[in-house]
Amino acid sequence: MPNRPVEVVIPNPKGKLLDQVREVMRLGHYSIRTEQAYCDWIRRYVKFHNLKRREELIPAEEKHGPKLSAGRMERMEEAREAKRLWAEARRKGKKGEARYEGMVARRDRAVA
Repeated sequence: MPNRPVEVVIPNPKGKLLDQVREVMRLGHYSIRTEQAYCDWIRRYVKFHNLKRREELIPAEEKHGPKLSAGRMERMEEAREAKRLWAEARRKGKKGEARYEGMVARRDRAVA
């Protein structure tokens, strides 16, 4: 099965940070409650760290290096792939097949 290309969304660079977050989340079809939760989390993060300028929001990896180990990143990717397979099978009405395909994929990765 060919991989779908990842869609990159570039928000309006002149907009405020939370407006950019909302724009990206709406284009990604996130629920309104998820959007509100993310925006609230960002607002609290900025307030807690007394951040005033956008330049102060440099990602942690650029400052201190990556925080997630390679193994954890791999498990996260596997979980995303399993979730994608499950959603695709649900749309097609083939729950059992997706579960079987996911088990086969995990087994093949373990053998390799």
